[in-house]
Amino acid sequence: MASSSTDDIVVEDLEAPSQGMVGGIPIGLFKKLEIAQKNRNLADEVRKDKEELARLKQKRNEEAVARAARLKEKRATRHAEAKAEHMSTVQSIANEVKAMAKEAEAQRKAQDQEHHRQARVRVEHANNLDARLDAAEEAQDVKERREAAEARALLKQRAAKAKEKEDAKKAMLTDKIKKGRQTLDESKASFSQAKREKTNATKEAKAAWASTSNQKKEQHLEEARQRARIRAAEKATAREANEERARQRREAAREEKANDAVASKALEDEVQRNRDKRAQTYKARYVPTSAVEHMEASDTFRRLYGLPDADGKIKSVSRPLPPQKPTVPLT
Repeated sequence: MASSSTDDIVVEDLEAPSQGMVGGIPIGLFKKLEIAQKNRNLADEVRKDKEELARLKQKRNEEAVARAARLKEKRATRHAEAKAEHMSTVQSIANEVKAMAKEAEAQRKAQDQEHHRQARVRVEHANNLDARLDAAEEAQDVKERREAAEARALLKQRAAKAKEKEDAKKAMLTDKIKKGRQTLDESKASFSQAKREKTNATKEAKAAWASTSNQKKEQHLEEARQRARIRAAEKATAREANEERARQRREAAREEKANDAVASKALEDEVQRNRDKRAQTYKARYVPTSAVEHMEASDTFRRLYGLPDADGKIKSVSRPLPPQKPTVPLT
C-alpha cells in the first residue's frame, strides 16, 4: 500500500510544472530519488522484520523440537518403568499361581491316599458280611416269591370281577344300540313317508301352477297380438297421413318453384330494363373515348379525360384545393 501511494506521488510530481533547480538536479528527479530512498528504507525495515520473524519462528521450532524430544524421552522412561512394574507384577502372580498349584497337587495326593485307605477298610468289612448278606437275600427272595404269588391270585380275582362287569356293560350297551337302531329305522320310515307326501304335493302344485301359467301366457299372448294389431292400424293410419302431408308439401313446393320461376323472370326483365335505361342515359351524357382519340386536342383535354399524349403516356391532373377559411379560436 505504501509503495502504490508513493508511486502516485511520483507521477503527480513529474506531471507538475518545473519549480526550479536544487543543487543542479531537477526537482522532479530529486523528488523521485527522495521517494525511492524512502521506499528503499521502508523495504529494508520490512526485510529486517521478516528476518526477525523468521529467526523467531526458527527459534520456536527448535524449542518445539527440543520440548517434543524431552516429552518423548520422558514418555519412554515412564513406559519402561510401567513395563518393568507390570513384568514384576506378572512374575509375582505367576509365582503365586505356581505355589497354589503345588499346594493343590499335594492336597490331591493326600486325598487319594485317604480314599485308598478307606476303600481297603470297606472291602475288608464287606468280605466279612458276605455270608450274612447271602442269608438275608435268600430269606428276602422267599418272602418276595410268596408275596408275588398272593398278588397274582388277587389280581386274577379282580380281573375276573372286572370281566364280569365289562360283559354286563357290553350287553346293556348292545340292547341300547338295538333299541336306538329300531327307533332310527322307524324315524327314517316316517321321514321318508312325509318326504314322499311333500314331493307329491309339490308335483301337484307345480302342475296347477303350470296350468295357470299356460292360461296366463295364452291370455298375455292374445293381449299382445291385440296390441300389435292396434299398433299396425295406427302405423297404417300414420303412414297414410304422412304420405298425404308429403304429397301436399310436394304440391306446395312445385307451386312455389313455379312462382319462383315467374318472379325470377320478372326480376331479370326489371334488371334488363334498368340496364337499358342506364345505357341510354350514359349515351346521352358521354361520348366514348374511341370517338375522340383521332382528335388533336390539347394536353389539358387529354389529362382531364385520361387520354394518352403524343408520347403515349397518360398524364394526371392535380387540382389545387380550394382556399380554407381561417379558424377563429374559441374564447
